[in-house]
Amino acid sequence: MSVLDLQPGAGTADRPVVSGRGGQAPAPAVEEIEIDLLLEGIRRVHGVDLLHVYRPALEESIRRLVSERRLRSISALLEQVLHGGEAARGLVASLCHADLFSDPQFLHAFRTHVIPWLRTYPYSTIWAAESGTGADVHALAILLEEAGMYDRIRIYATQHDAARMAMLDDGMASPHCVELGEPSYREAGGTRRLADYYEPRGDALQLRGELRRNIVWAEYDLRAGETFNEFDLIVCRNVIAGMTAEERRRVYRLVAESLSRFGLLVLGEREKPDVAPYASWFRAWGNPPGLHQRVR
Repeated sequence: MSVLDLQPGAGTADRPVVSGRGGQAPAPAVEEIEIDLLLEGIRRVHGVDLLHVYRPALEESIRRLVSERRLRSISALLEQVLHGGEAARGLVASLCHADLFSDPQFLHAFRTHVIPWLRTYPYSTIWAAESGTGADVHALAILLEEAGMYDRIRIYATQHDAARMAMLDDGMASPHCVELGEPSYREAGGTRRLADYYEPRGDALQLRGELRRNIVWAEYDLRAGETFNEFDLIVCRNVIAGMTAEERRRVYRLVAESLSRFGLLVLGEREKPDVAPYASWFRAWGNPPGLHQRVR
């Protein structure tokens, strides 16, 4: 795996209970506040925004970290995040993969419908635009490896946040996050054990080198970027909906001009390239929902 610079000039009942101060379990509302403060501390101190991570899995990972570190509360974990220096970055990295295989229905449809389409190409380039935690990119790499396709693929994964890039490039995950992802991996059609794709790195796990080798990470801002390659498949799910009308117009122009003719664009289920004049460039393309094919 390599890093490319593209910038111009550049709680349920079955969950473990975490004891609060005085041995009492914190009220749900207090715990929710503590989690929100922890996520804000991670964002402001380490530049990593985890708000997009699948919340139930993220909360489970936070509780597990509190338990494993024998801390009295989530607030004590926040103190480590704020004052732990470099050691705290490993803690933050372990939370980034809490959403590993968190959308198994989409990934199963990707395995069933998109990978057979990719087989029609001798070699393909994929752009995973604005990857949040890297877990989505690693899930794609695992699916392509299991399909025997990975040697014919190059994945360009981009993220606008420079601070987050270093963590995404490492491919690190906590054993607990991989354990949490196992059932969803199976639901997505996984044929092995999810842990087989990771190797120990101290107390953490790292995506195996043979899976990281075809991933190129790059700092890149969708809202201001220009075309930097031609792609057969662009994955940009649940990113564009939160943009202004002008930002959406610029991004749809960018992806339309970056996609090869008859290439596929994967958006969120509630997103579609309906901005003129690019709406006429695409048609809906079967499964999974949110898939569009460039036709002109």
